[in-house]
Amino acid sequence: MQAISTVLLVIHSLWRWVVVVLLLATFIKMLIGWLSKSGWGDLDTNLTKWLGMSLGIQFVLGLLVLVLNTLTVGGAYLQSAAVIEHTVTNFIVVILGSLSFKKAPVNKRFRNKTIALLLAAVFIYRAVQVVGGW
Repeated sequence: MQAISTVLLVIHSLWRWVVVVLLLATFIKMLIGWLSKSGWGDLDTNLTKWLGMSLGIQFVLGLLVLVLNTLTVGGAYLQSAAVIEHTVTNFIVVILGSLSFKKAPVNKRFRNKTIALLLAAVFIYRAVQVVGGW
């Protein structure tokens, strides 16, 4: 079981770069849309959808690592403040990254999504720092 946990941790660690690239691309696109007052297009929809999916995959991978390490190491693993903070912080990131603001007017949708993604980036930075950094 430890070998599976190690493999999942490596995948989780590598997948974060997919998340970071999608977050950066989506953030830039939302910021441009907000500042240029442009319309919402297919690229906007797809970027936000792909980002949400990548965040979900990352979170599930992290939960699998958490469960397997808890089964392997024992309940003491869950008592680590870093593990708890990392998990809770990333749960907040998933929520922030998945907010759609579909009912808002387009310019407010771009603005709200830009702000949500900026907050998500700050939370991601903190979540990674608490478990050892980049």
